[in-house]
Amino acid sequence: MSKIKTIAHQKGGVGKSTLAINLVYSFAQNVNTILTDRDHQGSTIQLLGIIPDETFHLITTSIIKILKRYLYVNQKRLQFKL
Repeated sequence: MSKIKTIAHQKGGVGKSTLAINLVYSFAQNVNTILTDRDHQGSTIQLLGIIPDETFHLITTSIIKILKRYLYVNQKRLQFKL
């Protein structure tokens, strides 16, 4: 079963990116894991050594749309089973 973890805070500089990277590293030891950075500054991916460009943003946006659609379909399936 898939689980989604979200790290969010309105204030900047509170360690969201650092926490996210460390959690993903920890989770990835045992399960398939994906990390998305929805911040326009892209600090999480920059900490990983990736310099975002327009193509990168296009790809990540497409992946997120696919994941949302997948989760929506599976959520509807679960509702029908109940």
